[in-house]
Amino acid sequence: MTVVLFNNMLVAQVKSRCRTKNWDRGTNQAIAVTLPEGSTTQEIIISVKNLEDPDFEGTCPNNPPPPTLLNSYERQCTPDKFADMDTEWVRDEDQDDKHTVTIDIKNGEQAPLRNVKLCVKYTE
Repeated sequence: MTVVLFNNMLVAQVKSRCRTKNWDRGTNQAIAVTLPEGSTTQEIIISVKNLEDPDFEGTCPNNPPPPTLLNSYERQCTPDKFADMDTEWVRDEDQDDKHTVTIDIKNGEQAPLRNVKLCVKYTE
């Protein structure tokens, strides 16, 4: 573990890993970030951009409830320009000597092509 001395206290150093992937309209896809063995997730950030308008950015929920017809609003990306895209699930798990954060996001049938970026802040 990497530590930093701050005000005479040892503090674990937070690191970050990111991946990006393009989403077609009407698709449900997954993207994953693999972290070093023994890592602890500190924060999951899911950002989204329209490919035709890359200066405008939105975010998607990083801890959505399990998908049902009644809770789709809680899983929608924001702001409203991205409401036709939602987070289906987020998995943060240790398996086979590695730590992986995986998200599954659905892009609406009429939604434009989009780029999704998954960033995970973690400590070792």
